[in-house]
Amino acid sequence: MSEHNIKLIELINFSTLSPNEIRKYSVVEVTAPETYDEDGLAVQGGLMDSRLGTLEPGQKCGTCGHPALRCPGHFGHVELAEPVLHIAFIEEIYKLLLLNCKHCSKLLIDQDKLDEYAKLIDSSLKTPNIYDKYKKEMIAIAKKTTVCPHCDKSKLAIDYTKPTTFHEITESGGANRLLPAAIRDRLEKFSDESLSLIGYDVESTRPEWFVLNVLPIPPLVVRPSITLESGIRSEDDLTHKVVDVLRVNQRVRESKESGTPPLIVQDLVDLLQYHVTTFFDNEVTGLPQAHHRSGRPLKTLSQRLKGKEGRFRGSLSGKRVDFSSRTVISPDPSLDISEVGVPLEIAKKLTIPEKVTVWNIDEVKKLI
Repeated sequence: MSEHNIKLIELINFSTLSPNEIRKYSVVEVTAPETYDEDGLAVQGGLMDSRLGTLEPGQKCGTCGHPALRCPGHFGHVELAEPVLHIAFIEEIYKLLLLNCKHCSKLLIDQDKLDEYAKLIDSSLKTPNIYDKYKKEMIAIAKKTTVCPHCDKSKLAIDYTKPTTFHEITESGGANRLLPAAIRDRLEKFSDESLSLIGYDVESTRPEWFVLNVLPIPPLVVRPSITLESGIRSEDDLTHKVVDVLRVNQRVRESKESGTPPLIVQDLVDLLQYHVTTFFDNEVTGLPQAHHRSGRPLKTLSQRLKGKEGRFRGSLSGKRVDFSSRTVISPDPSLDISEVGVPLEIAKKLTIPEKVTVWNIDEVKKLI
């Protein structure tokens, strides 16, 4: 291989998907909570729509036209009737609300101090750890500030109750609940300069995207259904969870259109928030777990990824392979510091496969 063909990865950058990107990646808007009709066929616009991929041998995907083995699966999306908070970014939302002035949307820090931080960050080559350090300092200053240094308006304290409830404390000591729609409005008003100063790459991530208007629906390959011996189809835990989201979302939309009292609508929005939160993570502190009828907790996205049995440690790192062994690494006076002891029984059986080619055939003959 020539030097020109070698490519080195300099940087891996993680970002959040914007609502428009989610819609762009999606191949179908999922609207029906039903999966199959009376004839056993997938409902159009439902969670098992053929455009999301195929699992059955012989069937072709409605999007790419490939059979099950060659179809990678395709995302769908749900348009939420009311915005909800993304549980993975809840702490970040709280920090941003603490830093932000409700009236002028600027950081609650004196301009001279902001200029000082900007110079310090530039001189330190903008390393991520520097942003974390200065963000903590900024939050500490903002918490002590009582009057915005830019617009001279009084600052109202923010109270966060886990897992997803925010209140604004009024001057009289009362508490007004901050709904996701209001939080999204505040986050939208952050200027690019303010966000850059606290470590955001505004090209790839905006804080208002932490409040969801659109929910991505995973492809069928991520949540396959199985057919039991009795012939009954058993759906995946993620499919169960998204059915709950769709049903409540439908009720919220119908309630808003029919002029239902705001308190009842808000209860339904809170229920929608619960289902979206447990879709991402079913082990959130202070939130009851979503269960099957049998009482078994649902394994949703976070539970599939984290822990010993998760995708990273269980499926990627923990694969059993041939020609490998494990041993207890223990101290031994006869071993060098860079050596590892292998039990004699394993050493006798351990083999390393060597492919025979025209270049190594003489060496291999000597080994035999």
